[in-house]
Amino acid sequence: GALIALEPALGLVVLAVAVVLIALIRIVSIVSILGTLAAVIVLIALNPGNGAYVFFGVCALVMVVYAHRENIVRLKNGTERRLDFKAILNKGKRK
Repeated sequence: GALIALEPALGLVVLAVAVVLIALIRIVSIVSILGTLAAVIVLIALNPGNGAYVFFGVCALVMVVYAHRENIVRLKNGTERRLDFKAILNKGKRK
């Protein structure tokens, strides 16, 4: 959301790529971390010398990595769960 506010075109591209990657990889934490890293790199590259964007990018990346710290441990252990789209779709059909 913050990226869409700062750079709407970049934010929408990142959102679209994230949706595709989640569908392919099915591990949201990986997409979140790598997507934030990529978005920060592109944001800084598009705005060279803008200290506020560098600060924003570094803070955003630190917060995302911190928020996913338990997921990172599970990724290292090979126990991180993948999204199960069939279960999500069937959940609404059960009574």
